[in-house]
Amino acid sequence: MWDTSKQTTPAKKYQCGFCCTLVSSNECYSNTEKNGYTCSWIYICPECGQPTYFYDHNKQIPGIKPGKSIGKLPAYVSNLYDEIRNCHSVNAYNAVALLSRTLLSSCCVELGADVGLKFIEYVEWLDEENYIPKNSKHWVDKLRSIGNKQAHELTATTVTESNQLIEFIQMLLTLIFEYAKDDENIQS
Repeated sequence: MWDTSKQTTPAKKYQCGFCCTLVSSNECYSNTEKNGYTCSWIYICPECGQPTYFYDHNKQIPGIKPGKSIGKLPAYVSNLYDEIRNCHSVNAYNAVALLSRTLLSSCCVELGADVGLKFIEYVEWLDEENYIPKNSKHWVDKLRSIGNKQAHELTATTVTESNQLIEFIQMLLTLIFEYAKDDENIQS
């Protein structure tokens, strides 16, 4: 049963899944089972005021968003990237796989590819236009194969695959948008 009054507990350190700030809070709401065992807690982030739910020995919802923020992204690409990171933080790994395909296609269109190509054509376009570093083509193929499994074979995406997708996407977005923009400023 949830106790609706705020309680004071020993301070708990955690990274807020909303604002990504490392915080410490000693105020929470708790849920106590019939046997008297406290099994879950809701802490309020002192930085942003959002609630974080803890259960089963420190499992956290929303979880910590993987990856890092990337500057200089076009608005639509930035929103998709944030959505992918948010999906992972709430264990929505299938959504990560599907949105990763959408993000890659959107990047291609943003960079000048035609709208409405097949996914494999976007992958080929990225390669032909030299947006994929020579030793990183296997990462694009990994994104394609994980995304294809989810889109066409309806198999579950694992947490490991989701992490791999986000790691690759972060690298690619950083190279294409953040570093490329810096390079343009250097050449000017």
